[in-house]
Amino acid sequence: PFIMISGAMILNSRVDVVMLGVMSEEQAVGIYGVAVQGALLVTLLAQIQMTAFRPRFALHFARGEIDELRRVFRLCQIVGTIAAVGCVAGFAIFGAQLIDLVFGPTFAAAYWPLVIVSVGYFGNALFGPVGALAQMIGQEKLTLSILLATGIGNIILNAVLIPAYGAVGAAIATAIAATLFHMLLSFPTRRALR
Repeated sequence: PFIMISGAMILNSRVDVVMLGVMSEEQAVGIYGVAVQGALLVTLLAQIQMTAFRPRFALHFARGEIDELRRVFRLCQIVGTIAAVGCVAGFAIFGAQLIDLVFGPTFAAAYWPLVIVSVGYFGNALFGPVGALAQMIGQEKLTLSILLATGIGNIILNAVLIPAYGAVGAAIATAIAATLFHMLLSFPTRRALR
């Protein structure tokens, strides 16, 4: 399941760009690409934490150290959320200036997609590293199922929103799908931490 999870994550992370390219003009793809790349900063600390703490999740779970597992998970969740709040606030306040400074005025339309995707990625941080935890405690099949379901939802949302809203529609679809994945996965992982 790990390879399938990785493959599904890659597909889910690109479906918005592909669909935007098919259903909208080329300029929208470039603008959206700038927004998504910037929004990835919101999840940077969470990604680093997942890499660092994934083995600890598995070790504490295997040893039956649920209190320690819960403590490490909660610490990752708090630190990731604080960092994400800073990034989202920074993008909301200074995003237009940052885009202009780094990419120039041609990409000014990337501001709203940047803010929207950033808010969606903030939802990921808010739920904590549930994906890493689920995989390390034997919930790979559930992770894959939820990932596939939210991936299908992402495709449907993109198909509905891109024709009407372009890059902003793709951003909304991505934000909803990403947050929904983490929210749905948080229920079984929290049960495992009890």
